[in-house]
Amino acid sequence: MDWDGYRLLLDLGYATLPRLLAHWPDGAVDAVVVTHEHLEAGGVALAYTGDTGPTPALAELGRDADLFIVEATDRDGETDRPTRNLLTSAEAGHWARRAGARRLMLTHFWPGNDRAASMAAAREEFGGEVLAAEEGLHVTLGDTGATTRQEPGHTAPVGSPQEDV
Repeated sequence: MDWDGYRLLLDLGYATLPRLLAHWPDGAVDAVVVTHEHLEAGGVALAYTGDTGPTPALAELGRDADLFIVEATDRDGETDRPTRNLLTSAEAGHWARRAGARRLMLTHFWPGNDRAASMAAAREEFGGEVLAAEEGLHVTLGDTGATTRQEPGHTAPVGSPQEDV
């Protein structure tokens, strides 16, 4: 958004920031907003966070979510940084468990990382169903029963059931 000389970017995650910055070749931006949401409708709760460090606020954000979508970057050396803005998969699992979420979906994987290992680390901390955000993944929430499926040509996320819906 460019308003009266003030430039604001809304980064919804999934690597949108570089694409948005391309609209302003000079790179001059006054603020970037990264969303963190807890949405409820019809008795179903969905929570999302991205690019955050470990904080008790994550447990509140994901409180009782049917699906808590959490970044699991697992960047080398992340836990040694003095200021954190990314989570490990194990930390994602830890905060989802503390939140009482029913399912955890990991997203924002660092390039080259082993997603199966990331999911295993999250599952060990979380103890519940862990999904990996993948293109073509459909997740059904609510009383109809929790189901996941992949579009044809995609593989099912490791550690989650693939069901016909």
